[in-house]
Amino acid sequence: MFNPIIKIVKAKNKKTSLFLLVMMVVTLLLNACSNDNETMETADMPYDIIVNGVRLDGVQSQTAGEGNTYVPLLAVSQALGVNVMWNPETSEISLNGLNGNIVFEIGSESYSVDGEIVTIHNSPSFVLDNQTYVPLRFFGDVFGINNVYLEDGQIFIYE
Repeated sequence: MFNPIIKIVKAKNKKTSLFLLVMMVVTLLLNACSNDNETMETADMPYDIIVNGVRLDGVQSQTAGEGNTYVPLLAVSQALGVNVMWNPETSEISLNGLNGNIVFEIGSESYSVDGEIVTIHNSPSFVLDNQTYVPLRFFGDVFGINNVYLEDGQIFIYE
């Protein structure tokens, strides 16, 4: 294996040593810049959301917790024809439609679906910019929708 440091030490010519040192530094800098760009491109960027073939304008996902993808509950639920109600006294959200009645408290990982508890571990709902976000898995695990997936930088939800 080639070791540029040994090569620099063994070089008899100062110009050769300097050239090798400069090349090594340039290579390290280019490699570092390349890694930064890859990180930015693959960082947790928001995804566009498409429900039943219709792109939701101005609506994007968020990434939180352990890298889980979250979607805004109200926009997606309304696109699915689900009635959403907020109870400020109990901090509970009620959803009626698709899979019966669903009730949960903001910040919870557990959801009551017609009285049965469904838990999505390590994925509590949260509020950001006055919008409640739920994990993408919510629509499969709680609503029972089978076609929920992320592909090519977009989230697809089909009932």
